[in-house]
Amino acid sequence: MEKECLTICTVSFDSRRYLESSWKLISRLNENNDNWQFIIVNNNPEIPDSKVLGISDGRCNIIKGFSLDEIPDRNGRNSYHHGVALNKGIRHIKTRFALIVDPDFYIVRKSWINDVVTYMLKKDIVFFGAPWHPRWYAKQRYFPCPHCLFIDLGRVNVNELDFIPDSFFIGTISHGNERESIGSSKDTGYRISNKYSQVKSGLRYECVVPVFRPASDICINSHTLGWTNRVIEYFLPDRLCYIPKRTGYYSDTGFRELGYPDVRGMKDWEEFLWENIPFGFHLRCYAQSRLISGADEELSALSSVIEKFISISI
Repeated sequence: MEKECLTICTVSFDSRRYLESSWKLISRLNENNDNWQFIIVNNNPEIPDSKVLGISDGRCNIIKGFSLDEIPDRNGRNSYHHGVALNKGIRHIKTRFALIVDPDFYIVRKSWINDVVTYMLKKDIVFFGAPWHPRWYAKQRYFPCPHCLFIDLGRVNVNELDFIPDSFFIGTISHGNERESIGSSKDTGYRISNKYSQVKSGLRYECVVPVFRPASDICINSHTLGWTNRVIEYFLPDRLCYIPKRTGYYSDTGFRELGYPDVRGMKDWEEFLWENIPFGFHLRCYAQSRLISGADEELSALSSVIEKFISISI
């Protein structure tokens, strides 16, 4: 494996325009680094490989994914469809470092490839990236998730990485007692988080910091997050709290407050910080829903934000 190289692996379900935006941003922010390559798993067989990415570059390898019809029609079907594709894609990686990323997650830090790889080597970190945003309180906390997950494959066996959801079980909100659903989701990446977040694994991991304001970000009744809840959660263990308790896990200071483009305010996209400056943002929309509702307005906003970050070059 080549230490300096990074392979970026993503899954496309008719995500061409989002991937082209990603390619542009990666190329412009890492202009002095050609040691990266792209693996795209085409998870929509109706789209020919030649239409997955409208860019001809030897660093891009497109491989066949799976038809949704091949996936049993059960709870968590879309997550399973995504997970099996990631499992296939990651096993094509030949470099030491890998980045598993959603087509709609955009890293905006200048020279981030070199910065992240250097940081992981210096700090002996095996897993690095963005956690599930705390607004999704049913998801796992404190471990990077497949939205944006760097992995040192020199320290972990690629054949032991499994992105398939656990038994199709995706945690949902119980309207009788919402606290029962906190941390209950076993979505894409759960198996990896559950295995390697344990102290006994001996492997270090680290998350960038989500911008999170509980009162407006969590989609439950506003009274649930009032002062009464704050008092209750003071005495409760973290696993029963809507608001993560670990110090420094999230910040209520966003891109705008730091003097950068207001990604969160424009479309309520999710913002993430690293070393107190913007690291990346996530559109966090389902690809299938985009096919129905259209994406022209979203893509126009995305293009504007990307150009701003390219010009800033954080």
